[in-house]
Amino acid sequence: MNAVISILIATRNRCDELAQTLHSLEATRIPPTIRQVELIVIDNGSTDATPEVLRTAGQRLGSQFTCKWLTMPLPGKSRALNHGLAHATGTVLLFVDDDVRVPRDWIEPMTAAILADQRDAIAGGIRLADELVRPWMRDVHFDYLACTSHKRSRQEHPTVGANCAIAQRVFTRIPQFDPEVGPGAVGHAEDLLFWLQMRAAGFRLGVRFDVEVEHHPSAGRLTRSAFLSMAEKNGDWEAYVDYHWSHTPRRTPYISLVKAWTKLWVARFLHPLEWWMHPAAPEWELPLLVHLRFRRRYLAERRKRRNYERHGSVKAAGEVR
Repeated sequence: MNAVISILIATRNRCDELAQTLHSLEATRIPPTIRQVELIVIDNGSTDATPEVLRTAGQRLGSQFTCKWLTMPLPGKSRALNHGLAHATGTVLLFVDDDVRVPRDWIEPMTAAILADQRDAIAGGIRLADELVRPWMRDVHFDYLACTSHKRSRQEHPTVGANCAIAQRVFTRIPQFDPEVGPGAVGHAEDLLFWLQMRAAGFRLGVRFDVEVEHHPSAGRLTRSAFLSMAEKNGDWEAYVDYHWSHTPRRTPYISLVKAWTKLWVARFLHPLEWWMHPAAPEWELPLLVHLRFRRRYLAERRKRRNYERHGSVKAAGEVR
């Protein structure tokens, strides 16, 4: 086998975290069956020291990878990734976030099944760095921090963007990540929508939760305000996908909005101490916040033309700038 692998990282104003991610890639083993690994970093309009980090990293990584440093000034992680896709030549594309550390044996187990034509995409594992784990964390908090180490079933939906591999052939059917979702746009989870599109299109999806990257989000993401913001983004994303992609009928949206608001405040009234004293947000509050935000956002989205045919692979409305 003489394969080419592409590693794509979209980044914005995380120069310190990006430096550590690139440093971990230096120690990653490249299997002898891989002819070339190209490393593509897309700077999505950073105003910090990201360009300098990339210049320095290029000097170290140049002997191991074919380095491509790209820029996409228009905001949005999806746009950055789509720009990277246009420059990727690999048979398999590996996606990682700019705040993770990859293990030494990462490339081979994440790409082997795709190169053997047994799978079209692989979702890898994500583990929260030990120093960021808190005693109050429950499954929902780990979910919000894009972790999979708590998942008990391989059938549970993976969040794939921080560690996943996708065959190049997939992008002939699903040409891009939707620019209206993801960081810098509506909600987040451009990766999860893409995963849903792959599943609907019949692609063969696999899970390798045992191949874990270590996630190092900033400590600011452990605060109440951060979790509330993530809950709102989850609700926005669910409303966008529900209306534009799933085409789920909603016959009484205003009544549902009132019910969602009532459920949230009844729960808060019944658990006042937990609501006020929790270091972040209690596990019962987050889904109620998502549901309320979903109902509000759905009312806005339903006034628009749908962007997809039901469970479609190509966005009918095209790129939105």
